[in-house]
Amino acid sequence: MGLGIKSFEDTLDFVKKHPKVLLLTLFPALTYLPIALFQETAPILLLMVLVSLPLFIFFSILVAGAFPVIIQFELKSKKWNLKKAISISLRKFGKILIANIFLILVFGILFLIPIVILMFGASFYFTPLVILSIILFLALLIFTIFVSFRLSVVIPILVVEEKGVIESIKKSWKITKGHVLSIFVGLFLLSLIVIAITLPLNLLGIALNYFRLEEFYIVVNGVRSVISQTLISAFFNTFASLFYFKLKSSGKKI
Repeated sequence: MGLGIKSFEDTLDFVKKHPKVLLLTLFPALTYLPIALFQETAPILLLMVLVSLPLFIFFSILVAGAFPVIIQFELKSKKWNLKKAISISLRKFGKILIANIFLILVFGILFLIPIVILMFGASFYFTPLVILSIILFLALLIFTIFVSFRLSVVIPILVVEEKGVIESIKKSWKITKGHVLSIFVGLFLLSLIVIAITLPLNLLGIALNYFRLEEFYIVVNGVRSVISQTLISAFFNTFASLFYFKLKSSGKKI
């Protein structure tokens, strides 16, 4: 767990030292804001999804590609700026997009299996099939989380090492072997910090919803969404990049 704890601590230090990276991760969060604000209004939500979701995906990928560049320059004690990092990320945008699409398709196909079994079992009121589909779904959920940890450094490899998508996926799988627990601990601790920071807004939202103050609830929920996504993006992207560079400098052959 040593690398995970160290990467967790260094992630917090980096974000505190360079709070301007939060401006970078703020962009995807703001593009998602309309969806958070209008999630209970179906017609408007559909329009917002069609407009906001592509922008959210674009900026999320752009941000993910910029962080390895930023961390690489930081570790080399070189001066960096957001404009340069974004410029490099744009050049890698296609590869990062393809890698994400590939992984989404793989996981999507896997999750279709229990869904089809569940629908078939429910249609014929066949309880064993329904139970089987639930077990499969939970198993695939655990498997997906495990795989996501093993592939958590795909983007840093793509950006830093000039490798192709498949090569980067293979290498990420190889070098994270034996480090799943470390990655889990680091990301879990970062998640706890995000939960702690947004807890007051969550509680306020619950209170506003209870008293049916919908307009205030929507605003609070939107603010909470922006803050949590900004922090999660900054923390997780920083952690993945730092963890990758720590693996490289640990002496392990990668």
